[in-house]
Amino acid sequence: MKAYSTDLNAKNSPHSHSNPRKVFLLALTLILLTTIHLCIHSSHPPLPVKKISISTVYRNIEFEQKCDVFTGKWVPYPKGPYYTNTSCNLIIDQQNCMKFGRADTEFMKWRWKPD
Repeated sequence: MKAYSTDLNAKNSPHSHSNPRKVFLLALTLILLTTIHLCIHSSHPPLPVKKISISTVYRNIEFEQKCDVFTGKWVPYPKGPYYTNTSCNLIIDQQNCMKFGRADTEFMKWRWKPD
């Protein structure tokens, strides 16, 4: 009877026999994950660090200070506006001359040109 219980324990023991299918799936998963990891890291070389000098920063600041959108003049623009009261529903009523019956459209053929 004792021999029978030893045999029974040997058959049900998880360490007695390894399942070949589980080993194969584990190996395949490890190979796949390793391949993906290597592909991701080898296809994207590290990005170079862009060095910015102080003179470049100051030049950009000076350029931005020279641009004044409040100084300029109205110039003719024969193409007309990019949008109208029918194509843009965000024009508020106080600025919607066409909605309230303004007959001419010449006032829309101007644009602001900063100096």
